[in-house]
Amino acid sequence: MLLRPYLIAISVCFATISNKNFHVLSALMVEMSSDVIDALQVHNQARIKAVGPERPSLIWSESLAGAAHTWAKHLANENTLKHSSSSGQGENLFSRIGKGKATFAMAATAWVDEMPLYQGEAIPVGDFEAYGHYTQVIWPNTREVGMASAKSKQGWTYVVARYSPPGNYVNQTAWS
Repeated sequence: MLLRPYLIAISVCFATISNKNFHVLSALMVEMSSDVIDALQVHNQARIKAVGPERPSLIWSESLAGAAHTWAKHLANENTLKHSSSSGQGENLFSRIGKGKATFAMAATAWVDEMPLYQGEAIPVGDFEAYGHYTQVIWPNTREVGMASAKSKQGWTYVVARYSPPGNYVNQTAWS
């Protein structure tokens, strides 16, 4: 399937009043692929449906996507799925082997599909992998996401998502 880029216009307007005239100083145009748009939609629909306080929609971060790309390439080179030891960003991982592209939306859907396994408990020390991807997606304080993928010589595709601020703080719940 050919992914057509869509142009998303984000207007950042600065207005000044001078002799009763308004002057628009700038506007910003950002190009996003349909896969990025679909992945953001999966993330943001999960955030809307989540129990607890209203969560702002996540916005795409090219900086986080760059960090995700660096780690995805590392995973593909090593042909292994393991979390980065870097701090300051949340991280979700997804891998798939075989024909067909592993899309960002496919990865995000897999993470959101953990939703029934989370019942609002505080994040424990240690193992919470059954629902930890989902809780990162809906973490109330998270505002930005960036994603990237890379394919190994062995045919595995690794998808990495990075989040800021990170979530999954021990002894805190994703529902408050």
